[in-house]
Amino acid sequence: MSFQTGLLAGGSDVRAFALLFIFLAVALVAALVVLGFIVIYRAYGRAGKVRRPPARPIEPPELVLARRFAAGEIDEDEYRRRLDALKVRATPPPN
Repeated sequence: MSFQTGLLAGGSDVRAFALLFIFLAVALVAALVVLGFIVIYRAYGRAGKVRRPPARPIEPPELVLARRFAAGEIDEDEYRRRLDALKVRATPPPN
């Protein structure tokens, strides 16, 4: 049996391999399409539901200043000076 005859006789093996390759290629493409849809849905499907960090309540400046003084970030002179500046800024100008 010659080499060419062996190839022709084993043609069914080649066809089976080709069919297996085609099946695997189609399965891979299908998996990539499904994965693409999942990624698109996760990115854009919940467009109105953007996760934002919870908003911190706005503290009055006097409270922030008192907390910094209590933590030792500023001394008493600095605390009094800044508190006075806040009070002057909060006072409405005379008409």
